[in-house]
Amino acid sequence: MQKKEDEPLFMSLQHALIWSFVEAEKQFTGYSNTASIIRHCKQKGAGASTSPDDLSPQEKKTQAMWVLDTVRTALNEFEQALIVLKYGQGSINFADAFVQVGLEYPKYEAHVVDLILCNIFQFDQTGRKWNHGSRGWQDYPTVTQIADVAGMSRKTATRWVGEIQKDIHGALFAAELVLKFELERRLILKIKAVA
Repeated sequence: MQKKEDEPLFMSLQHALIWSFVEAEKQFTGYSNTASIIRHCKQKGAGASTSPDDLSPQEKKTQAMWVLDTVRTALNEFEQALIVLKYGQGSINFADAFVQVGLEYPKYEAHVVDLILCNIFQFDQTGRKWNHGSRGWQDYPTVTQIADVAGMSRKTATRWVGEIQKDIHGALFAAELVLKFELERRLILKIKAVA
């Protein structure tokens, strides 16, 4: 079955973001100027219109940069960092995003915020799953482990995790809504209604 010419490239926001972070990190030789291709497409009002399998490496890179450019222009720095933490494991910006989100919580100790973020996202500061050979941590730091490392009560650690988690989930929900709207408007994304 052949795709229609005006059919968007992605059917879900998650697919668009994960695919874009992966493609943006790929290196290949002899690629054309991605920025000029994006600028030309924006001037002509072009949208995504083919499946990812039909794209050349240059077109994949351009499409990925177009999606990530939407993230950059539609969201503030905190929301951008949250999107990178949720969808961009392996991105060269992952560690910077981790620091950026941590800076949003100055009333908490920095090393405790790092552990709480690892608990929430289940990744360490480099984007690796927590269970990477160390015996002290199971999958990610638990509230009890955070309390032990920080030298606080479990009740305080639970409260801190809950406060930060609530804030992050709210901000992520809002950021994802904005991105869905923007990507649909730019004809990059189409969400099918469930009947």
